[in-house]
Amino acid sequence: MFLVRKHNIPSFGFTITELLVTIGLMLIISGVVVARYSSFNSAVLLKNQALEVALSIRQAQLFAVAAQGDAGDFEDQFGIHFDSSAGNNRTYRIFRDNNNDGIFDAGDSEIGIPGELDSRFIIRGFVDADNNTGSASSVLTGGDEFTITFERPNFDAKFADSAGALTNDVVYIEIVLAGDTIDDDNVDRLLRTVEITSAGQITAL
Repeated sequence: MFLVRKHNIPSFGFTITELLVTIGLMLIISGVVVARYSSFNSAVLLKNQALEVALSIRQAQLFAVAAQGDAGDFEDQFGIHFDSSAGNNRTYRIFRDNNNDGIFDAGDSEIGIPGELDSRFIIRGFVDADNNTGSASSVLTGGDEFTITFERPNFDAKFADSAGALTNDVVYIEIVLAGDTIDDDNVDRLLRTVEITSAGQITAL
């Protein structure tokens, strides 16, 4: 007859409660990291959209300044047109102002293909220097449309809305993350502006 001696062998491992708590903590931490990364990524992309719009405005300015000659087409203004109305608030057009009226219309010639924002962003509106805030835009008098033109040999910018020429010294184009409500707490993350002065300075802010 053999006797089996029992040994007190310690058990190792995790209980189901410990596993559930650990998994829960990992999910919470992962969620926070993903949310912060998404927010950071959106802010970076928004800034890039503002830079792209500023460069397009600069391109229209250079088209005007680089023209050579003193008659005919060489006297035409060049410009860029924006429309913040629904359905049009992601595109903008560089054009030759064939009739030199400072407004984009059927008689003008588009140059290249329309510029287009990333589908997550829109042009919210156009405000002057006194109304550049994170709150609802103070849209310029003529509604949703805004045009900037340049006439050689100057770098100076001329502003117009659909009603005609404006006398503003500074205008801001607001670019925002579509679908988000902007307030004082998140304006730095969800709103970027492009500043254009009548002297021809163009800055992405």
